[in-house]
Amino acid sequence: MYFFEHGNVNGTIIGSGGRWMIFFSKPIGMMHDGRVFPSSAAALAEVRAAS
Repeated sequence: MYFFEHGNVNGTIIGSGGRWMIFFSKPIGMMHDGRVFPSSAAALAEVRAAS
């Protein structure tokens, strides 16, 4: 589990092995966007792109 804060978004990246998911806590309130990423790095890259 990784907590992130980047630009105007923050939340948590949760997963293990090849299944990682992003839960955004701000600005929309602990919502999972439905995508699954192969690594925590891939999920973090998506966070950077989204903010």
